[in-house]
Amino acid sequence: MPPNIVTPEESNMSSDNNNGNNNNNVEEGDIITKTSVVSSLPSENQSRHFQHPDQPVEDLQHPEEDDKKEHETQERWERQQGGQLAWRSTILILSLHLLSAAGCWVLLIGGLCRATIVWTILWGIGGGLGVTAGAHRLWAHRSYSARRPLRILLMILFTVAGENDIYEWTRDHRLHHRHSETDADPHNARRGFFFAHCGWLMVRKHPEVMRQGAKTDLSDLLRDPVVRFQRKYYLRLVALFTFAIPTLVPVLVWGESLLYAFLVAGCFKYTCTLHCTWLVNSAAHMWGMHPYEEGINPAENHFVAFAALGEGWHNYHHVFPWDYRAAELPGYVGNLTTGFIDFFSTLGWAYNFKTASPDLVARRAVRTGDGSWNTPKERRRSAAKELLLAGTRGTNQAAEKVRESCVFKGLRKKAEELRN
Repeated sequence: MPPNIVTPEESNMSSDNNNGNNNNNVEEGDIITKTSVVSSLPSENQSRHFQHPDQPVEDLQHPEEDDKKEHETQERWERQQGGQLAWRSTILILSLHLLSAAGCWVLLIGGLCRATIVWTILWGIGGGLGVTAGAHRLWAHRSYSARRPLRILLMILFTVAGENDIYEWTRDHRLHHRHSETDADPHNARRGFFFAHCGWLMVRKHPEVMRQGAKTDLSDLLRDPVVRFQRKYYLRLVALFTFAIPTLVPVLVWGESLLYAFLVAGCFKYTCTLHCTWLVNSAAHMWGMHPYEEGINPAENHFVAFAALGEGWHNYHHVFPWDYRAAELPGYVGNLTTGFIDFFSTLGWAYNFKTASPDLVARRAVRTGDGSWNTPKERRRSAAKELLLAGTRGTNQAAEKVRESCVFKGLRKKAEELRN
């Protein structure tokens, strides 16, 4: 891992559950980063969501008129629901799955060269890394910085995945963190597994998604020439990198059937990449443990972490969205994306990494986790003691809240002794 320096400002970008106050009482030294990012603390009345540093303050000069318009828009949208399928997206998704089913049949009958199978797997992993290391951790969360050669590579790999252009993907993801599991969340998991998985792409967006999306500041993306280029030529780039190259290389280099190459290396690979990404929005928001914050939907899901190259440690990610590792795990076994980024850091192409310190993670897990956080006893006890003493220095109510949050075995008794 590259060396880091310390700054406290980044702590304000932590994403918590949708209701309550921001309880990340982070001290200097809690966040390890190579750059200082300035962001404002949300007020007690604001939802505890990821607040992007460029997020503008809402204009509420005429709140009564705005509320009336929003109510009318909401009623109109609810009346129209059911007949408001996004037909183009729905037809494209259904057609892609039919072609992918044919590709799966080709795989089952053994009609492919082994080289084509290896090529398909490598191309699929490359597209996945474009999503995880590129659109997600670099552009959406700015959890690290990348030099132009790496940004170009990540743009190409993200285009291989075919998940819309970087600008729109990032806008939706920032909305998702800021308004997680609300009407303003593009893939609100409380509307069901299918909707969170892919149904949100098959219906018209909720008015609140459009309203909040229009207020999201994406000027940092517009300043990036790589993002502007991909957005301008997106359809041509998708045709080239998602379908043409994966299909034609097996045909021209080792004589694969054109039809088989298109069905497997093109369509089947594309569909698998989509589902691996969609699982983060659906399964990782429904099933798993909540070691860092038990009051939110995102969970630690091992299967999703494997399928999505390290994006399944979702409870951690929503609590510390600015951490470029998106997990507390040491090593790269369950987080291939972090290994990919660290490799390019050795070349000097990736830098300014932001991570949460072990002490911050420990204190947060003890304070708000569900008790599943697994780490050495000494670290857990130290975190519990520190939280308790911090609470007793304030009001009795604060001390009581800290005491009640010591959820691990044996810590409640220890907390009571320290309190007395």
